[in-house]
Amino acid sequence: MKNFMRIVLALLAVYFLLFAARAIYDLATFEDTDHNYNIYYESERMDSKLLNVASFRQEYATSVGVEVLDQKYEKIATLVSNSIRFDEEEQNLRNAIEESLAVVQMENRMGLEGARRLRMTIGVRPEYFEAAVERIEQIGRITSFTTTTTDKTYEYRQMLAEKEKLLNQKERYEALKNRGGNITELLVVEDRIIEVETLLQHQSVMLGDYSDDNALCTINFTMHEGNEAGILRKLWNAFVWSTLAYLSFLGILLFTCGVAYVILAVWKYGKTAIEKTTSKPKGDS
Repeated sequence: MKNFMRIVLALLAVYFLLFAARAIYDLATFEDTDHNYNIYYESERMDSKLLNVASFRQEYATSVGVEVLDQKYEKIATLVSNSIRFDEEEQNLRNAIEESLAVVQMENRMGLEGARRLRMTIGVRPEYFEAAVERIEQIGRITSFTTTTTDKTYEYRQMLAEKEKLLNQKERYEALKNRGGNITELLVVEDRIIEVETLLQHQSVMLGDYSDDNALCTINFTMHEGNEAGILRKLWNAFVWSTLAYLSFLGILLFTCGVAYVILAVWKYGKTAIEKTTSKPKGDS
């Protein structure tokens, strides 16, 4: 009975230590009153169709001269933030954008005061990208941060090859037009030229995103407004978290003990069975 009480007291002590640690953490840090709201936006990703491409040029010395590698890449930083000082933090964000010589490419605001949300897609020059991200990381309380870099060199070269192909087609059609012919044939050739010129114009617009003059990296930023939780709310959150964590711990502990018990029982039964089959009965000569 004493051993059982010692085990119960030890388990209760573990629970209270877990609760105390979580309560101290919650009381010392920001806690939003709506955890589901927080989780929703932490898992949210910006759905922007804007394409910002930067360039990385590097020269290599070879036996035949200097070879230039011109790499195109897309770099995106996605940040999600909570703020209890929404207006102040929004102004800090706009100051950071201005000081980083960045541009706001997309902005979306929604919600009423107390539960507002601000989403921005920001284009920033590659040389200012890291500094801009560091500035924006100081806005509110960052709850999610990812950076993705995707090579776009292959797509860029494909587009250049497609443009070259279209230019060759246009030259051939213009040569046919200059040879003359009947009205019907000339109209068909003229339609072909117009069609190719339309495709060339579209291709040039797409290639414009890859030009060094338009080189940008992307920062996707989401900030939502929360309310600082009171002491009772923080203690309740600590109680819920520690209880769920403790029950999970007990479940794992009981499952482990059950598996160990089954293994020991099987091992003991197997050992007994082997001893019975290998031992000789009394009276055998």
